[in-house]
Amino acid sequence: MKRLLIILLLVPIAGIAQNTLLFEVAKKGIVQKSYLFGTLHVQDERAFAFNDSVMWAIDQSKIAAFELNLDQTELATSLTKEKMKGLIDTSFITKLSAYISNDFLPTLMERMTPEELSTKIINDLLPNYFDLLKNKLSSNQRASFVDLYLQEYARSKEKEIVGIETYTEQIMALLGDINAYSFEDKQLSTKIVDYLQNSELNLNIAEWMSGTEEMILAYGNADLSQLCQTVAASDDGKALGSAFYKRIFTDRNDLMYERMKEEFKKGGLFMAVGAGHLCSDNGLISQLKREGYSLRPINVTTAYNRSYQWKSTKQKEYKVDLPEGITLAQNSGIYAKLGGAGEEGIHLFTQKGIASFNIEFMYATELDEEYTYEGAIAAEEVYDDYTYDTLNTREMAAESVIIDAYSGYDIEPNIDSVVAEIEYTEVIDYDQDDLIAREITVTEGVEELSEQATEVVYDETEAEYTPTKSPKKRMQEILTPAQISYMEEMVESIGKQYKEEMGGRMSGMMNMYQVTKDTMYFGLQKELCIYQSGMMVGNTLSYEVPHGEGFYLLTITGDPALLKSEDLHRFFTSFKIL
Repeated sequence: MKRLLIILLLVPIAGIAQNTLLFEVAKKGIVQKSYLFGTLHVQDERAFAFNDSVMWAIDQSKIAAFELNLDQTELATSLTKEKMKGLIDTSFITKLSAYISNDFLPTLMERMTPEELSTKIINDLLPNYFDLLKNKLSSNQRASFVDLYLQEYARSKEKEIVGIETYTEQIMALLGDINAYSFEDKQLSTKIVDYLQNSELNLNIAEWMSGTEEMILAYGNADLSQLCQTVAASDDGKALGSAFYKRIFTDRNDLMYERMKEEFKKGGLFMAVGAGHLCSDNGLISQLKREGYSLRPINVTTAYNRSYQWKSTKQKEYKVDLPEGITLAQNSGIYAKLGGAGEEGIHLFTQKGIASFNIEFMYATELDEEYTYEGAIAAEEVYDDYTYDTLNTREMAAESVIIDAYSGYDIEPNIDSVVAEIEYTEVIDYDQDDLIAREITVTEGVEELSEQATEVVYDETEAEYTPTKSPKKRMQEILTPAQISYMEEMVESIGKQYKEEMGGRMSGMMNMYQVTKDTMYFGLQKELCIYQSGMMVGNTLSYEVPHGEGFYLLTITGDPALLKSEDLHRFFTSFKIL
């Protein structure tokens, strides 16, 4: 039956080129052609093997439509706390709370001790977490995923960017209608606990976020048929799998076409969505053909021919060549953020990746700081002991720690204990490295928080501060004392085992966080430049030009394959002090 399903799903793409992901969309009476491109939401270098036909198609269009508008401002306004709360009814929270307290936790406590559950979680999930970190730090990862790369290219060409769906719609497609979920199945808790006891919690986070090897290879070869087979296999014929397939593909295919059909009628549209949405009888290819459009496959596997011109730029102190249309970035040593307004002309887009350029003068007295991570480790240890906990200041510090993006504060050694609150501060764009710095903010002279303490939340609509119950207080109202004790023991056990596991992995973890340096040479005189790579610095290529009491530091920040090539060396060789 599954084989028949796959055959039926592939019928709509039979007869067209099997090795392409880009289609010209035309119809009699519509003057300007449109384009449809299938993407893969990954950063793997192999997924960027398509040629410059894709960028050419964007150039020909007036509107560039993607599943989501990935502009940072759009993201911030779309995922507010209020909108996220709107996804789940208060009645559902009430039902879920009652189910957990009255049914699930009693069943779980009867069959698994807190230590057994924590051991299961640590043993099954922690290795996948480390695999994800290794994957994110892999040398074949670009700074942005395919969709963001193309969207930012379109933005740099001043195309109108359209988000076909909203962020909340995508979340609901993944989760389904949570509010309609029923807890009336009397065997539900038993089934969940059976699964926890007897099955591996095999949530491959790295594969889920970065794609399977099979999918990446198929996409790199522009093999749409293979990708469609993979998509078809996700409909396993079972209730859960079929429902998920319907939400993710069938329903969203209809929504995408319905929202963009008027733009196709106008022409001049570039539409880029996950390649899986091109497949099946209700996929976008089939829906367009049924409406009388002809789809011509465009080869994306041939050589990449696009080039860029260099242009001399003169400043008061120096002159230098930059790729035409590119200006100097204002930051150095980290990826110039994508997805933000007011950054047109900063990023150079090439087949080998994205790059930005920076020049700054450094005085010789400025220290060349080495990157260490003692501050990160200290913050991590404090966080693992709960958001609010007592710190032994005699052991913690007698001096400030300011290392990379991690900050600490002086702690008087004569104070025995203080309350520390871990605050999260994003230092690198979320779609690039998911890196969060933990900042230790110390409040002196407070021994512990009262159980009656409340957190203060600012309500923008009322222009005043509104106190709300703390998470701990809310939990106390829902669970029994025995259940609270069980949960606290489990969390404590997870923290203990996590620290033990981290102890064994610490050397490997430190290696992942280290900044690696290598020397490279350019020009006829074989001038020396430095290539750096690491979580905190991204990937940079830098060159120092001595002058007066210091030196000019020329830095190119971008994707590994581009920096390691010789394509951008003219930036260094052309630099002249006036």
